Amino acid sequence: MPKVSVIVPIYGVEMFIKRCAESLFNQTMDDIEFIFVNDCTKDNSINILNTCIDLYPEINNRIKIINHNENKGLPQARKTGFENSTGEFITYCDSDDWVDKDIYRQMYDKAITENADIVICGYAISDGKFNKTQEIAEKTGLLMGPVWNKLVKRSLYANDIEFPTANKAEDGAIMMQISYYSQRRAYIHKPLYYYFSNPMSICGQIDEKSCITKMQQECDNVNLRLDFLNRNGCISKYSKDIISWKFEARNNLIPCISHRHIYDLWNIIYPEIGSQIIMSGNIRMLVKYLLLKFRLHRLIKYLK
Repeated sequence: MPKVSVIVPIYGVEMFIKRCAESLFNQTMDDIEFIFVNDCTKDNSINILNTCIDLYPEINNRIKIINHNENKGLPQARKTGFENSTGEFITYCDSDDWVDKDIYRQMYDKAITENADIVICGYAISDGKFNKTQEIAEKTGLLMGPVWNKLVKRSLYANDIEFPTANKAEDGAIMMQISYYSQRRAYIHKPLYYYFSNPMSICGQIDEKSCITKMQQECDNVNLRLDFLNRNGCISKYSKDIISWKFEARNNLIPCISHRHIYDLWNIIYPEIGSQIIMSGNIRMLVKYLLLKFRLHRLIKYLK
């Protein structure tokens, strides 16, 4: 059993996969397996990946490429990768991102030293030239996304973990479930993961159709979380989290909310949260809600 399994979904990343793969194959830690999941990519990503693999013959026996017969989306590609993994700890890397060469050694050592079942490291958002470091807060409650800066003990997946099918906010849906069962977490407060802010990605699309699709997908993943909490009889314990999840799901519509029909749609998605936000005591969320409710959305950019 390798110490760490790194799962990398592949779709439409021919411009970035070489950078990602090289950062993985040059890790200072030896006992890692790399699992690439080809989610029926239509470009040259797999050929570029295979060319890169050929340059590292010494680790060929630690690399797997799993091919989907149909495109299933990011979360299901991660599920396929997990099902084909054997590592003591599991982590993910998005194929347009890259990592520090020492990331997995540091995270694994931290897990062993502190007997942690989840290790979270810092990360930077990059445009390929400039990096902006993101602060990570130490949290005792439910964790949300992302999954790619977290190393998780395999045994946590033995619980009733459901991989999402919808793409938006899928990280939060899986991490919430995993963190529910975690006993001890450890943190590395320095950026070891580099998230590429790609304006051409699905997340960067803001046309009306994309906003509606993202809202619907995030609602699916909110409902997945609610089903999980219901099964475990603890939905009332996380009422404030639930308000925030629902609010953020419908706020995918904000880029197009100046259109009357989109504003009307925003109002009818989880309509119960209006009064709940007012009673929540979350001032920032309340102000944002009121700005949207009274169609003053252009002022949201001034919120700190």
